[in-house]
Parts: sequence; structure tokens; C-alpha cells
Amino acid sequence: MQVADLMQTPGRVFLKSEGAPVADSWPCVAFTRRDACARLRDTFRTGHDVLLLVGTTDPAVTPERAHRSRLLSAVTIETAHILDTETLVAAQVWASVRHGRTRRLGYALRVLDTAHMAGPPFPAARDILPLAYTALGRYANRGGIVEALGPERDAALQLGITPVRLAHTGPSPAPSPARGGRAGRALADTPLPQDIARMAARIAERVRRSGAEKQGRHPGRAAPEGAEMRGVLERLWQDQEGRCALCGGPLQSGTENPMLQASPDRIDSADTSYGADNLHITHLACNLAKNRYGETEFRAWLRVVAHRKDRMR
Repeated sequence: MQVADLMQTPGRVFLKSEGAPVADSWPCVAFTRRDACARLRDTFRTGHDVLLLVGTTDPAVTPERAHRSRLLSAVTIETAHILDTETLVAAQVWASVRHGRTRRLGYALRVLDTAHMAGPPFPAARDILPLAYTALGRYANRGGIVEALGPERDAALQLGITPVRLAHTGPSPAPSPARGGRAGRALADTPLPQDIARMAARIAERVRRSGAEKQGRHPGRAAPEGAEMRGVLERLWQDQEGRCALCGGPLQSGTENPMLQASPDRIDSADTSYGADNLHITHLACNLAKNRYGETEFRAWLRVVAHRKDRMR
């Protein structure tokens, strides 16, 4: 069997880095940034396209030496919903991935058909797809996908594979309430100019304070300026489909309730940048609670609140 056999009609071939071959313990493809996940969701045509997974070069991410820089799996994916990775993967695997990082790989698309590459040894990505593999390592593409084109696409389609049947069957789970999905788009709110201006001003003030205080509580920070920062925030609002990135509830345009005001939050607090790849929008109350008590405690509280809400319906 070849990669081409996963296609009902000829389509495109995409490449994405992963820590290991797809398995029952990880039956999805996951992303740290929601916009990267949304790009694959909106681009991939189920039944026509194939996604190839390649092991990273990082031993912490890809512990098996035989998997590093190798083509590991060929998959098709379900694009109906962006899901919460934690709801799909084995608990012990998720705990190991999350160790020491905030919201890493939190957005996922469920795998439909999967096959492992013939091996070991698995094909070296650099030998089969040199241009696509090099592009995948560029900073602009990290954590995202690239497309194999021309002769590289043709070579990928001829690779030998072994089909794998995963344990999950039946309909896809509904979108996670923590992040929503395409179905939530109808509920998305359009940000008012004052919402964007207020968040941009808050970021500018944080950056200013970090530059003024060389020591103390405010580490050095950086962010786009002016109209560029406002553009970043507007795009994030749309990418998140008008929902809080932490609780999944709708963001409220123009609200006077300070707890519900939209708040810019760095995804990785250890990264001092307010760039688009390290920023999402949350309710102010969610942002403060997560930063004050930690994300583990915050998520536990969310589960209690969600359970209480379900019982009250």
C-alpha cells in the first residue's frame, strides 16, 4: 500500500512535525497556536489530501532516536471541529507533554485514517522531501504545516505504508467547551474599536513599565507598536471566533463588567514577547485567575463550574 491509496481523488500533500507516530494514546494532530490549527482545518480536504507527520529533532519532543527527522505516519483528518487535545489523548501522555509549559499543543484535529511508514528504518524526511522539510524548520512555519510540491509530492505519494486501525470509532466528539469550534462561529462577537484600543494600550503600558524598571517585578517585554498591534489583536479575535481562549465563553464587546472585558494574555509566560504567536485573548477574570493560581487549578475550577451549569439546565 502507498500513501496515494489514502486519497479518494488526487490531492495535496502536507507536512507537519510530531513527537511520535499516531497511536491510540495520541489519535490526533495537535498545535500550540489555534491559528495554525485553523489553517490546516480550513485548507485540508478530507478524502483528497494527506498529511505526513515527521519526527522533530528535539529529544525532549521526540525521545525515540529512530523517529527524529523521519517520516512517521500518513493520515487523513476530520476538519469539522477544532478540539481540546486533552480530551483526545491518554492522560499520562498529556501530563508529560504539558510538563513545564503553558497551553502547549492545546488545539487538535482528530485523525480519521492513519498508516505508519514502512520501516524501520523510517524514510528520512530530508532525503524524500528536502525542500518541504527545510521549509518546515523555518521560523515562520514552526508549529504549523507546509506543502510538498511537484516532484516531492509525487515521491511522497509513492512511499510504502502499513494501515493502522485506531481504537476510536464512531462520531467525532463535540467541540470542547474550553475552546469551541467552527460551530461557535455564529456566536462570535465583533470587537468594537475601543476593545482593541484598550487592549493595545494595556500591552503598550506593560512594555513601557518593563523598560522603565530594570529590576523588580516587570521583566523586559516586547510587542508590535500602534496599528500593527491593533491588527494583531483584531486577527486574534477573529481566529478565536469571538471566544475566550481559556474558558471558551463569548468575548463581550463594549461590556462595562470588568470581569468580562477582553484581556491580552501571553500563552507562554516565560516568553516576554507579545507577538501574535505568543498571544491570545481572554476574559480579564480568566486571565487573572490563571496567572494567580496556575492553569492546573484554573482548569479544575472550570470543570466544577461546567458541571454545576449542566446540573442547573
